Parts: sequence; structure tokens; C-alpha cells
Amino acid sequence: MAGMKIKLFLAWVCLIGCWHASAGQDLHFFFVTPQSEPAWRGDLHNLMQQAAGAADLQLKWHDLSRVRTAEKLKAELRRVRGNDRDVFWFYYFGPSAYNNDDLLEDFPYFELGGEQLFLTKIHHLLLASPHRLVVTMLDGANDRSGLIGRLEARADLNADRMGKLLRAQGDLLITGYSRYQSSSYHPAHGGVYSTAFFQALQYVSSTACAYAPIWAEVLYFADHYLERMLKGLRKEQKSFVRLNVQGHDFPDGLPPHGFDFQGERGPTYEYALPQFPLPPPRPSARLSLPRPYFGGSGTLGDVNRILHKAITSCGYYEKSYYAVPDGFALATIMEQMDPNTAAPLPPPDRWEADVSGLEDFNLVKYLEALIFGKTGSFRVFVFVVTPVAFSTTGATVSQEEAREWLSTGMNKLPRSLRELPFTEEHQCTVLIYEFEQRDHGEARFVERSRFPSRVHLERAHILDYLVKP
Repeated sequence: MAGMKIKLFLAWVCLIGCWHASAGQDLHFFFVTPQSEPAWRGDLHNLMQQAAGAADLQLKWHDLSRVRTAEKLKAELRRVRGNDRDVFWFYYFGPSAYNNDDLLEDFPYFELGGEQLFLTKIHHLLLASPHRLVVTMLDGANDRSGLIGRLEARADLNADRMGKLLRAQGDLLITGYSRYQSSSYHPAHGGVYSTAFFQALQYVSSTACAYAPIWAEVLYFADHYLERMLKGLRKEQKSFVRLNVQGHDFPDGLPPHGFDFQGERGPTYEYALPQFPLPPPRPSARLSLPRPYFGGSGTLGDVNRILHKAITSCGYYEKSYYAVPDGFALATIMEQMDPNTAAPLPPPDRWEADVSGLEDFNLVKYLEALIFGKTGSFRVFVFVVTPVAFSTTGATVSQEEAREWLSTGMNKLPRSLRELPFTEEHQCTVLIYEFEQRDHGEARFVERSRFPSRVHLERAHILDYLVKP
């Protein structure tokens, strides 16, 4: 009997020991966003699942996006009780702002149910629960940049390196932008800083990184990635951080390796196309190109190559791309044409922004033009590729607006659109916007061109370079 009691006692001790060893092996991730069903939530969940697994932690995902009041959110955060082995990670993505009337409040706030919730208050609430590590993070969404950053999972995460990050002792406060700055985001792909940060977390945790697996490195690489991504937008955005993790800061506050990034390319990103209005403003003429012009095209990238080759062969080297539903619009530079034939004027008059001068100097004609003015004709081609049937609006576009299409669009078609299939429903429609300027006056929109749309394309020689049906 005594032996049996000893065995039961030992079994009980072993059970308690096993429970104690496994208790607190959780990463509690609190996800909060006012966006409804964000497409990138799944990517973030998978990434955190991978990170937790690499650090031998159990991910406990708490989606609190449906919480509508500040009190309810705080109650949900208090409800989750941890112990001194738990990791608490709060992540908010959405509109936010700094209180510039209170410069002692270093971090921004977001609103929930009409109440301002400062990031520091959330952080202190989480610190009140037993924990090993607390990360409180906000990525504001107050500058719709159109920049698409893609979260990509890495296959070379190292368990020991990730463990040293997620099993560290301390706390971090992180916001993706500093006071008097704005935070760039894309409505379908989330915050730009989030992309930079989580990609940096993976890199520092990977076997590819030769630097110490410390939080200071993660933050350093995140800002480096962010700077590279935003370079094309010509804006300044830098994170603001309070790092209080033992042994995870740089000795002198600066990385010992300087700006040596070992060729690490960082996150994949691209700039989203601005939208071209659909239905578009009423054109002077339009033509739907038969599908055989794009024979063999399987993707929108194939269609773009055909159009690009045709217009550049005709001298339209400057162009801009826009997005339309499930497709794109391609606008050419504005040109001057012969008002009697619709043929482009010879360069350099072809690209002049105003009525062209005399081709051959003649004193009488020069004086007539100086006194009475001249007539000039201008046009822009817009190729719209979409499966969506559309009409045109009753609105007209000014010459200046049409001229700006060249500068406000993108210089290339992003990969995300190039890879879309060119289906049987897709149609390429050419919109021709024509303008006339008389007697030094403002150019007026030509509501109905004297020339059929096909004549415009033939005289510009664009049809000569398309694959004929």
C-alpha cells in the first residue's frame, strides 16, 4: 500500500511538473481593425502561426474587430489572463492620430465608439497581466498611398533565433509613423509599415541573417524596408518606438554593422494604379478593337505588350497606366494633328503644348498668325481593356485634364494586373479625345470629331502595327 501511495504521489508530481512546464507557452495575438473582412488578415494570421510555431509557442488568435466600444475592448483584453511565460501582442490597424495639444503623450490614439484610446493605455493594461513579453503595435491608416506591400512567408525561419525574440523578457511600444507624419496604407493590402515590420521580423529570425536576433535589429530593418518602399512616393515616414526588452538594444543605440544589408531585398511591393473613371467622360470618337488584334493573348500583360509595341512604333513613347475593373487603361501623350487630315504634325510641332508655329517661315503668314491667331487640333488616345460593359457620361473633359492623364498615371503596368487572364469577356475600346484651339483662345473639347475613329487610328498608323484580324 505504501508503495502504491509513493507511486501515485510521484505520478501526481510528474503531472504537476508537466503542466507547469507547458503552461504559459502561448502567444496571445489581439487583432483589431475597423475594416470589414480585410483580405490581408489571413496572411497575417498565417505569418504569426509560423512565427509562434518556430518559437515553440501556441498561437491564441483573438479577433476583436467586431468590438464597437472602448470599454468592451478593454474588458476583452482583461479577460485573457496569462502567466509569466505568456506573450501578449496587440495589433491595431486603422485610422489614428496624434494629440498635438498634449506633447507629453508620445503615442497616437484611435477611436472606438466615440472614445479615444491611446496606445499607451492599451499597453499599460496588458502590462498589468502576468507576462513574459508585451508588444503593443499600431499601424495607422491616414494616408491612402496606393502602395501595395505583400507579406510573404519565409521557409528559412530558425527556431532558436525566433525563440530569442518571442521569449525575450520586457515590452515594446511600436507605432508605424511619428508625430506630424502620416501613415501610408492600401485599402486591400493593409499598412505599409506592417509589411515592412513583419518582413523584418522574419528576416532577423531567418538563417539568412548574420546579425544578432534582437528586437533592435527587427526595428532597424523595418525602418530600412519602409524607407525603400516609400522612396517612390517622396514622403517621409518613420516608426516611433519605445524598446524595453532586456539585452535587445544596440550597445550605443546604433547598429554596429552600419548600412550593410547583405543584399537583402526586403518585402515585395508595387504601387497600385490610380483609377480611370468608368464610365469615362464622353469622347470625341471611340472604337472597339476586334479580339483578333490580340490573338494568342492569354493575360492582360500580353495585351499590354501588343498595345505598347504599336503605340511606341508610332512615336508615342510617353504614356500612363490606370486601373479599371478587372483591367487597365492606357493613355497616350497629347499630340497636335493636322485639322484637315487627322495625321500627326511632324516633330517638334507634334508635341507642342500650344498651337504650333509656321513650318516654313513666311513673313506675311507670320504677321497673320501673330495678329489673327491660328487654329490647332489636339488629341489623346485612351485604350480601355476591361470585361465590363460601359457607356460614357455626359461630362466633358478639358484639355488640361486630358493632358494631366500623362502625369497622374503610372509608368508601367503592375505585375498584379499583368498576370490577370485576358478572358472572352474582355474588350479593348479606344477613346479619342479631341480639342481645338482658335485665335489664341482656350482650347475647347470637340464633342463629335469630323473624322471617324478608325481614321484617327489609321492616320496615326497605330492600326499598321497591330496584328490585323
